[in-house]
Amino acid sequence: SRKTYLKASTCKNEFENEENDQNINKAADELRILAKSYKEKSEWFMAYKCILQAASKNSLCYQDYIELATCQINLNHPKLAQFFIDEMRIMQPDSSMAANLEAFLYAKDQDYEKALEKGVEAFIRDPGVSGYQNNIQQIAKKLGLTPIDAIRKIGLSWIDSGRRKDGLFALIIYLKFKPEDNEIKRIIAKY
Repeated sequence: SRKTYLKASTCKNEFENEENDQNINKAADELRILAKSYKEKSEWFMAYKCILQAASKNSLCYQDYIELATCQINLNHPKLAQFFIDEMRIMQPDSSMAANLEAFLYAKDQDYEKALEKGVEAFIRDPGVSGYQNNIQQIAKKLGLTPIDAIRKIGLSWIDSGRRKDGLFALIIYLKFKPEDNEIKRIIAKY
């Protein structure tokens, strides 16, 4: 009878712990939804606060780091934003979103050369995202370039600096828009 009691007691505790975990996860999800609504209203501090509160209920996820970095960019806290972007890269080393957020950071600081490089990096990692294309277009315009010429410029720069794989990929994308560029064809053929 004592064994039966202990077994029942253990089952009850496991059930209560499971129920508790579900309640905690539900509260965290609700805080993340609330953060999204604050973000839509450009209430960056409140959105940031909600994400941190959600993280206190369960751990930060990749999407949380995106939200936290976005909030900090808009609150003009570049070092903290970069910290969150670096955390994103730990979770996903080839994150196109991390590169895109860095492009915003550099553009906000009016370092358009670095912003363009990060914008192209985001684009070549995920060319289907129209927001990345728009980002390149806006940054390139600040530098007096067309988006296509910007991709070419960054691709050539990466090849020269040792980022051959990224540079070649950027130039291949460039050739889709400018197939008549024989100089770029020769560079690609060389590698």
